[in-house]
Amino acid sequence: MVDEYRTLAANQKLIASHIEYNRLWQREITRNRHGYDLGASLHDAVLERQALLDTLQAGDQALEPSLRAREEALSRRIQEVNVKVTPAPFVRVERPSPHRWVVRVPVSTDIEDRSFVEAFRAAVENAWRVQDGDDDFRVVVDIRHVPASQLYPDGGLPVHGEHIDLAKHIGRFPPGGAVLTTGANSTHVLGYGINLGPHDMAPSGLAHELGHILGFVDLYVRGYRDRGPEGYEVLEVLIDPDDIMGSAGNGRVGRHHFERLLRQQPGEVQ
Repeated sequence: MVDEYRTLAANQKLIASHIEYNRLWQREITRNRHGYDLGASLHDAVLERQALLDTLQAGDQALEPSLRAREEALSRRIQEVNVKVTPAPFVRVERPSPHRWVVRVPVSTDIEDRSFVEAFRAAVENAWRVQDGDDDFRVVVDIRHVPASQLYPDGGLPVHGEHIDLAKHIGRFPPGGAVLTTGANSTHVLGYGINLGPHDMAPSGLAHELGHILGFVDLYVRGYRDRGPEGYEVLEVLIDPDDIMGSAGNGRVGRHHFERLLRQQPGEVQ
């Protein structure tokens, strides 16, 4: 037992984390049942498509035509959630040379920890850079610090640990850029604000959140099963585990991300 104590303690924390995560989504699912009904349907479609792909890989020639048709129909449905990219209006594309594209994102922040802000910038810029042959694509984050006294010139500055209305807080920042701030229960994007929660986050997670400012949607699906008096069981599945918008931990940024962004700039890239 002594030898296994650390593993037992870690497993206990993991179980508690799963319970807390399910509790977190109960109210949101109740508020938006229709949206999560669609999510549950898409969740099932992703799992069905994967089962079909596994069957097709086994090579049953008699069943292949019908299975292939069903897989293609499911793929079209799933891809509909990832077709359109709508970058924030302040995102700008520059082309300083024929084979170099720079996507510039202005960000305002009230975070006083300059080392963390620099770590955020480095995490984003390191993840969102792709070199493909002679072509170089990158995101550059222009960070502006906005002191709390400027956000709350008439007083009323929230104290540490006080509940705040994040939407109103974000609205106090100057327009024309994204916002990096704290005060959320869990890290998420609201409007053009990246709202950090109290938990540790890997650099790739910060890069994932910046992807939303660039206009990309999550490539995972969240649905639910109604368990009656036991509440809602939260269901999640990855659409593309190799994409940073599907898996912040293991996914990557590819040339296709930038090409989809540049299509919003006519004539930029073929």
